[in-house]
Amino acid sequence: MSNGTGPATGTVLRQPKGTELAMQPYYFPFVTSSDGGRVLTGYFDYRPKDTDEAVVSAVSTDHGKTWKYTGEALEQNPGLCANGNTDDDGQGHAFVMSVPGFGGSGQARSGHPAQVLYTLSRPLGDALGINLIVHKLTPKGDDPLAGLPAAEPVGEGGSTTATAAVSVPAGPLGAGVTIDVGSTANFEQPGHFNVDGHVVDCNDDNATATAFTGCTTRDAAGVTIAGDAVTADAVIPASADQTSGLIAPDGIISTLAHYPGAPKGSVAVLYTEKIVNYYIPTTTTAAVTLPAATVPVASTSALPLSNGSITVSLGTAAGIVQTTCTGETATSLTGCTGGTGAVAKGSDVGAPGAATVPYSTLALTGEGKNKPKSLFGNNEDYSVVRAAYTYDGLHFTDLGQVSGLNDPTSNSSTELRWVGSRAPSSGTPTAATVSSCPAPTPPTATVTPSTRSSTPPPGTG
Repeated sequence: MSNGTGPATGTVLRQPKGTELAMQPYYFPFVTSSDGGRVLTGYFDYRPKDTDEAVVSAVSTDHGKTWKYTGEALEQNPGLCANGNTDDDGQGHAFVMSVPGFGGSGQARSGHPAQVLYTLSRPLGDALGINLIVHKLTPKGDDPLAGLPAAEPVGEGGSTTATAAVSVPAGPLGAGVTIDVGSTANFEQPGHFNVDGHVVDCNDDNATATAFTGCTTRDAAGVTIAGDAVTADAVIPASADQTSGLIAPDGIISTLAHYPGAPKGSVAVLYTEKIVNYYIPTTTTAAVTLPAATVPVASTSALPLSNGSITVSLGTAAGIVQTTCTGETATSLTGCTGGTGAVAKGSDVGAPGAATVPYSTLALTGEGKNKPKSLFGNNEDYSVVRAAYTYDGLHFTDLGQVSGLNDPTSNSSTELRWVGSRAPSSGTPTAATVSSCPAPTPPTATVTPSTRSSTPPPGTG
């Protein structure tokens, strides 16, 4: 075992059903019950860091202390024992509920009752215009995921053409080769793509706008590329549906028996709206030493003046500082005062409301990065809870933000700034894992599913 100090070799090993091992690397559990909690059914993210992702099911009969693995589906990188930096952006944040009219017109009394699985397409999720992936469940025996595709990768949906001939070696070991293409836009970096039915993993994030780097193929014989079409996995797989009407959903939190504005016969839900990096809409385009009258940035379109000024946050070696500007052009903030220290080119610019917690505080919880350019790794996402309802599980009507749960603009140590669709609890699990490589990268977390399971109201799963 390399314990993460070197690349793994060999084939992926699967744990037999019913075996008991440490339940890792699982996280983001959704736990439910239909019999008052005597039997819990859990849906988990299987996600070894930078390697793979899948949806896994398990059951517990001791209130969540131990879990028996029952099934797996929708794997991102099947059969790949990767070397620690392969794309792990698959489908996550699973949620299951019953809907009265799945496959209908979106109106009351259309379609048929069904159990429905919702997942987030993580490569492009948490952004306006991106909705959740939807699969109808057809359970078999003790496996609620039976009938779903064993593998169903998702991506950014890009397409381009190779511009030079190159022979791609088998991987994942080895340095890999560079593949020149027309454009790498809408491809994950690092990530993978498809060429004539072959999967090519490009694990080096030093790619350029017209070249993938560190590329190997999962084909043992290698692949020759010469002017071929290069395509990324789709955002929404062809075999799945997607929701509409939800606003930048990160995942569904729960169903509600009653909610103001949700018509009789519909299913009301709470869900998380999340916009990644909402509070860092631009970066500096040149180094600047504060105080400075002008701060050059890539764009000021998301930094409008309010009452004649705007205050932004910038990272320096001494910490995060603020400068207030009274004017702007398309690519610069002008009339700026305040703040001291050197700000590097390419530094994140924190908009009003950005988190400015010092790195020393972030490090106490294992978070943050000691890098001024990234505002020391503060979480700058926008995340709030919203309500919505649906008749068919596909078409949702948003009912607005739920108030009183958090304050996304707060920097206080006593207020809840962010909310999430779910979160793991602490503890020591003793149940089965789904798979591992002979020498896997150490998991990012050890997860015990929350025992605060829900017994859904009738008709909501």
